[in-house]
Amino acid sequence: MGGYLDEAGGLLTPEQRALVRECASRLARLGPQVPAVASHGDFQPRNWIWDPGSGRLGVIDWERAEPAAAVRDMARLEYGPWDRRPDLREQFFAGYGRALTPEEREMLARYAVVDALSSLWWGRANGDEEVVNRAWRTFERSAGAR
Repeated sequence: MGGYLDEAGGLLTPEQRALVRECASRLARLGPQVPAVASHGDFQPRNWIWDPGSGRLGVIDWERAEPAAAVRDMARLEYGPWDRRPDLREQFFAGYGRALTPEEREMLARYAVVDALSSLWWGRANGDEEVVNRAWRTFERSAGAR
């Protein structure tokens, strides 16, 4: 996170930088309370390959994979496709089989903020306005939820 904050932090307000630091610190404390799973790290529709014939989903682009809380992979969904489509969120959790615990809900929001920082840096460096816009929407929603 430190490298992204050094490189993209100048685009953020002091309040947003403080929010990123607070979220990263809280994630470090919450992490041991939630089991780690194999986390993709960039789980979003652009990294999915759907095979309608078999009804199977393939996932590509695994370079950010690491053990982490399952909600880490939900952050880009929550602040991406689910942002304007609560029906997609509801369908996902119906298939997931359970609601998130309070700790997982908090982690989801905090992962999203930390991810928004790296997304802002990456999106600007690669000219990807979709990623940049998602990052700004995340910061806007997160500021309203504080």
